Amino acid sequence: MKIQTILLFAVICSFMLTEVSTAQGFKDIIQKIEAVESKLNVLEKKQTETVSNVNGKLAKFETSIKESESNTPVAVNLNELNTRIDGIDDDLGVVVSETFRIVSEIEKLKQTGTLPSENSVQILSESLDQMKLELANLKTETADVETAVDVAVEDATAYSLSASFDPAFVSQYVWRGIALNKETVIQPSLTLACNNLSLNVWSSMDMTDINGYKNDVNELDFTLDYSSSFSLINYSAGVVRYTFPETDFVSTTELYLVLSSEKTGNMWVSLFQDVAAVEGSYVSIGNGTSLQLGTFPGIDVSGSLNWGSSKHNNFYYGYDNGAMTDCNVSISSTFGIGSYLSVTPSITFASLINEKIRDSFKSGDIERDNVIGGLTLSAAF
Repeated sequence: MKIQTILLFAVICSFMLTEVSTAQGFKDIIQKIEAVESKLNVLEKKQTETVSNVNGKLAKFETSIKESESNTPVAVNLNELNTRIDGIDDDLGVVVSETFRIVSEIEKLKQTGTLPSENSVQILSESLDQMKLELANLKTETADVETAVDVAVEDATAYSLSASFDPAFVSQYVWRGIALNKETVIQPSLTLACNNLSLNVWSSMDMTDINGYKNDVNELDFTLDYSSSFSLINYSAGVVRYTFPETDFVSTTELYLVLSSEKTGNMWVSLFQDVAAVEGSYVSIGNGTSLQLGTFPGIDVSGSLNWGSSKHNNFYYGYDNGAMTDCNVSISSTFGIGSYLSVTPSITFASLINEKIRDSFKSGDIERDNVIGGLTLSAAF
């Protein structure tokens, strides 16, 4: 009887030890699952932030990619990186799915009250270790891609060269509210740019003999511009040299600064300061917006209200006081032709708004209110 009791006790103890051992194994795997789940959540958040950051950088330089030939090193490199990001997302999805499958398997065992076998515990443990390894690899690859994007972006902006040619045909030439030519003129414009710095050459040529300069370039302007941003402020600063070949007009030079901000939408403020013949100031406050009508190209609407100092107004308008001078409203729409060409029809209303300035032109041939039609052809390289 004693022997039977001892044997029964031994069997019970053996069963209890097995239960304890298996329960401990079950507890260990649950802890492993919880640890991996926690790590997965943290890494998934980091992955989302990294992918968003990288995609943001790619979007920021989307224009550079479009302007480059599709087979240029920069465009190819950035596109390959974008493909790698998509691959990382797919791999992460597989890891997440597999980990959740393992967790679901354990949950089912918990719900049925069935303890997993030692073999099951080992398989689940190895699966989770594999998931941790996969996540670590994805984290490393994401960091590599982010570094590669930074390098690609730096390469894309190191020497970003571009050029554009924009001849415009306008029904009349109006400048700061003054109709300098009431008949058709051609105004070609050529811009060369390297990163933030650009040089523009603009000219105006009369198509009729109304001013005695038919087919002559009677204005030739040179603009050196630097455009960039600081914090939330976008700015352009530069110098304009106005010259008037074949005429008796006095050449002069203006310095300028244009400021805008994302906080103010499309509003801008510009200041022009003449440092040569005129020595006056001209300030412009403007705003613009783009209207989208279905699949039709967007319609751009803009306008400005302008002020001149006493020296500026005396030189150009014959009015020796600082005052609001003119305003304008313009409507245009750009139609793309292939990858490099576009055409932009426009219509502009320009008006002198100061009564005394208007009176000074009352008896002359210069119109005080003008509607200008225009057509600009553009070629970007």
